Amino acid sequence: MAFANNELHNPFAYYGRSTALDMSQQGYALEAWVKSSPPPSEPDGSEIIAYNGEPSINGFGFIRDDDFGNFEFRSVNFAVVLGPATDSAWHHLGYVRSFNSSSYYFDGKLVKETTNDPAPPLTSDGFWIGGRTYPTGPGDVFNGSIDEVRYQTFNPLAAGAFDPTSFLISVPEPGGAFFFFTASSLVIARRRSRRS
Repeated sequence: MAFANNELHNPFAYYGRSTALDMSQQGYALEAWVKSSPPPSEPDGSEIIAYNGEPSINGFGFIRDDDFGNFEFRSVNFAVVLGPATDSAWHHLGYVRSFNSSSYYFDGKLVKETTNDPAPPLTSDGFWIGGRTYPTGPGDVFNGSIDEVRYQTFNPLAAGAFDPTSFLISVPEPGGAFFFFTASSLVIARRRSRRS
């Protein structure tokens, strides 16, 4: 999905649903492929890649921090830098919460694993890709491409520890666009080579 959200394009493009994804399980994981374009000449601080909830109040997700040029995991005011937001290059972002353990990934590599980071606050405020709706209109809009956003829940007692090889890191992309959602996972993909 291409998001041409800059000063030259209006209206802004983003996707959302009014209900949040399920965070009631003791385990859940979010991942996305992202390729940034240069941010607007006057960046507003952050661009949503994929976020479950309302960024300033609850939930969690991935953002591009325009002020520092990084991809981050963010939950309200808590943030973990995942890696540099290198323009025109594809990067894989991943987050796993299992009981009280949090794991953060960048391009398939573990960035941080800890039991000290706060659990994201539960939310019912919707799920957003590429930006979100505020009462005053669109906000936190992303400029670039987002691919293969996937959210999955799991029961760590029954399933055991989350296996990072379950991420869509080395799987070649299929061809054509599709949306897929079940009670345990959400996949949004654009079928096009990431090499471009």
